[in-house]
Amino acid sequence: MKYTLLLLIIIVSIAGNARAQFGIEVGGSYNIQSGTFTAPCGCTMANGNGFGYFAGAQFNLISLAGFSVGVEPAYEVQQFTSEEVTPDSLQPVANGDNEQVTLPYLTLSPYLRYTFPVGFFLQVAPGFKYLLTPSFEHTGADDGNISPTASMNVRAQRYDGKISIGYTIGLGSLSLSPTISAAFPFTSVSEIEANGWHVTTIYGSVIVGL
Repeated sequence: MKYTLLLLIIIVSIAGNARAQFGIEVGGSYNIQSGTFTAPCGCTMANGNGFGYFAGAQFNLISLAGFSVGVEPAYEVQQFTSEEVTPDSLQPVANGDNEQVTLPYLTLSPYLRYTFPVGFFLQVAPGFKYLLTPSFEHTGADDGNISPTASMNVRAQRYDGKISIGYTIGLGSLSLSPTISAAFPFTSVSEIEANGWHVTTIYGSVIVGL
């Protein structure tokens, strides 16, 4: 009986301290390609990088003793331009071709955050990305047989892990949290005509808490 009562007290205490919070996160990203892929021209492409952007909504479902558990749906666009390399040495080809890749995603990231008493926080989040309509733009030699916007085989779903650090500034009923994050891929962009084709992303963002 006493253990049941103790459990009830703990549950009521957690429920009393648990509160849902809402925030909007917007920011930019720097996308770094690793590995290689074969473009529609038959060229081997590598060394890609470029800038993207994203916007999401954070829902803190439970906040207790500095910890927050929540989920963030978002829209993200990853962009990078890769250069032609020689297949064997992977050295850049002089005056070689380029392939610009644009990958728009709907993402869903459950997260665990710990906020230190001084306002800094550390957050970890596994991420699920669902690909919308990608686009490709090839520049370089044109033999007329291949469209410069020819599509490539890329995964419809990708998974990654994201680590974030930030600082929360209270502004009355609102808060601002400048944040820096890094997302490390669990899955490749594609395994078709590709070798270790991954994208690592660095984010800079601001979370407006309501």
